[in-house]
Amino acid sequence: MEKIKLLDGSIWGKDDLLDKMRDDDFYFNYLSTDRVLSKSSINELVPPNSPKKWYYKMGKKDDSALRAGHLFHLAILEPEKFSQVQFSQYKHRSSKGYKDKQASMTETLYSANEKDFNEKLVGEFTVNKKAMTKLSGATFEEPVIGYIDDIPFRGKIDIVSPDGRLLDLKTCGNLSDFPKNADQYGYDIQCYIYSKLMGVNASSFEFLVISKNTYDIGFFTVDQSFINQGKEKLESAIEIYKSIFLNCSDEEIREKLNEITFQNKLYSRKKFKNV
Repeated sequence: MEKIKLLDGSIWGKDDLLDKMRDDDFYFNYLSTDRVLSKSSINELVPPNSPKKWYYKMGKKDDSALRAGHLFHLAILEPEKFSQVQFSQYKHRSSKGYKDKQASMTETLYSANEKDFNEKLVGEFTVNKKAMTKLSGATFEEPVIGYIDDIPFRGKIDIVSPDGRLLDLKTCGNLSDFPKNADQYGYDIQCYIYSKLMGVNASSFEFLVISKNTYDIGFFTVDQSFINQGKEKLESAIEIYKSIFLNCSDEEIREKLNEITFQNKLYSRKKFKNV
């Protein structure tokens, strides 16, 4: 059996890891950044992002967008997990009743408005024949793990079609903005990592996208320039990871981080008239 050495030095059989990765607790908690990297973790090391921001886990993500995407993802690809999602009778997460209920729970509570909105998204997606054809006969949430530049990476591929194509389900504001979003959120890195770990041509990757503003559905294939861009970003991030974090103590890491400075020359844009 092929072996995988994790960042903490532990050695696993690859098949054993893939089997355990189907469990969310093992996947997200045990396989954290001290044992394996992923697209979501390495994306935050891509320049010009700050390594300090990555190390100290700084910055707040768009919680509402993440929640909407996660809920839609569960409803389409993991209905058994979606059936366990808890919904509140209260429409807004800002209401006292919602906050009191969430405070008494360990799992995530979704508002009535989030439930209604998700039902609209799911309804529009599931009546689209082209979209549903893409899902026909496919396997969902396929775990992958392996080495990229001698570093262990993990991931879960949303959809693997019967002919071996890799598809990823996304939500966005407007479909016309998705190419810009793909660059901003590192979808090019995701495309490269998943295709590399699966050992397939990255051009077989496709994004299935639904607009949260119009409910329109888009299908985005990728070209070689997109793939190369993801590869270059990933290589830059891995270089930073190896130079600062790999096999270093917290003291060594903080010392290296404190050496990072930024310099630039300031100049005035104001034009003065000759006196």
